[in-house]
Amino acid sequence: MNSKNRGYMPNDAVYHAEATSLFRLARAVGGSLRGKVIRMKVDRRLCGSCEKLLALITQELGSPRVTITDGAGRVFMLRDGQFITVHP
Repeated sequence: MNSKNRGYMPNDAVYHAEATSLFRLARAVGGSLRGKVIRMKVDRRLCGSCEKLLALITQELGSPRVTITDGAGRVFMLRDGQFITVHP
């Protein structure tokens, strides 16, 4: 991340609900989400910033398997630092 670009795309993703939820969960379980399987539903369409950064964020948190269903009904999976669109 470019630290001069905090709060702007795509770095703004770290302030979005998806990332915030993952950070809070990691903190609650001791800092790592390694080996966890997480399902998340958000009420808005997943933005381009999240599509770019969530894989990197999950990688830093231990590479949990994360499934996100967004407000548009799209389903995304994050696995091993890779972002996969399951249902566009």
